[in-house]
Amino acid sequence: MKKVGILTFHDEPNYGAFLQTYALYEAVKNLGYDVEIIDLRIKETYKFNFIVKLLSPIIRYFIFETARKKYLKRTVQTYHSSEELINNPPECDVYILGSDQVWNKDITSELKYSYFLDFIKESKMHFSYASSFGMNDWNFDNEETAIVKRLLSKFSSISVRETTAIDLCKDNCDLDATLVVDPALLISDYSKITGSITQKSKSMVCFKFTKGDSFYDFLREFQAKNIYNISILAKTLPVGNLKNIPVPTIKKWIKSIAQAEIVLTDSYHALIFSIIYKKQFVVLPANIKNFNRLSELLSDLDLSDRIFYSYGEVLKDDRWKSQIDYDKVNKLLAKKVDGSLSFLKKELSKY
Repeated sequence: MKKVGILTFHDEPNYGAFLQTYALYEAVKNLGYDVEIIDLRIKETYKFNFIVKLLSPIIRYFIFETARKKYLKRTVQTYHSSEELINNPPECDVYILGSDQVWNKDITSELKYSYFLDFIKESKMHFSYASSFGMNDWNFDNEETAIVKRLLSKFSSISVRETTAIDLCKDNCDLDATLVVDPALLISDYSKITGSITQKSKSMVCFKFTKGDSFYDFLREFQAKNIYNISILAKTLPVGNLKNIPVPTIKKWIKSIAQAEIVLTDSYHALIFSIIYKKQFVVLPANIKNFNRLSELLSDLDLSDRIFYSYGEVLKDDRWKSQIDYDKVNKLLAKKVDGSLSFLKKELSKY
C-alpha cells in the first residue's frame, strides 16, 4: 500500500484546523492509501485573551491533542524546524500539501518554505490540495517570490481553495491552479467523532472569533425578540446571563452545530458544518478584507443572502428566517465535491 504524507496545520488549537486535517486524512484513506500527517509544529501566532492563555495547556491537550492521538496517524518524528525536515524528511511515496492557509507567511514565518515542500527529494511526487494564501494580495518580496515560484514549479499539480489564489499563482508564478473545495466537504459522515445527533428545536448556537460587548448586547436583544435558546461556543467563561459552552471538545463543537436549529458565525468551518448538517444560518463577517473564502462559498451555493454586515441588520431584516433550499444547495455542492474528489483521485493515481 502506498504511503501518503500530508503536511498542513494540524497542530493548531483551532477546530477548523483539526477538522480540515481529519477530513483530508479520511478522504485519502478512503481511497485506499496508507496516510500519515507530517508532524511539523508551528509556533503559536494567535492572540488570545488572558483567560485563554491561562487555559492554553488544557485546551491544547485535552481538546486537540487527545483528538489528534485518537483520529490521526502522525510521523514518528516531530519536526520543529525546516532544517530538521530537510535533514531527515519523512519517507512517503506521495506528499500532499494543504489545506488551510499554508502559504500565508504571516503564519508560517521561518517555516514558510517548508510549506512549499522544499524538503522533498527531486524524485518524489507531490501536489497541493486546497492550499490558501489566506489573503487577496501577494505579500512575498522579489527574492521570496523567486524561491516560491521555483518550488511550486516542481509540484505535479496545484489546487487551491479560493479563486483569488488562482490569480495569485498565475500572476506571480505563471502557474495554473485548480479550484477545489475545502477538505471538510469531502466527507459528509462525521459520526466516528460525534456519535448520534438529536435535533434541538428553537435552539441557536453561536461561534464567533470576533466578539465584544456589542455582540453580547445583540444576543440578548435577539433572544428577547425571537425566543431562541442561545448557546455560545467559546474558549472563555460565561458572560452575563447568556449560556456558554466553554472550551468544547471537537465532538461537542460539531454536535452543537449539528443539533441547533440555527447557527450564527463568522467562522469558515462553522459555516461548512452548518451546510453539511443542513442548518439555517447567519454569517456575520469578522474582517471584510479576508472574507473571500466565506463569500465565495456562499455565492457558489446561491446563499449570499445569508450574509449580514451588522448586528442591527440581523435585528431589522428577517430574511434569515427564510428556509434554505438544501435540495438546491446540495445539487450545486455535489458538483464541486465530485470534481474535487476526481482531482484527488487523479493526482494520487499518477504514482
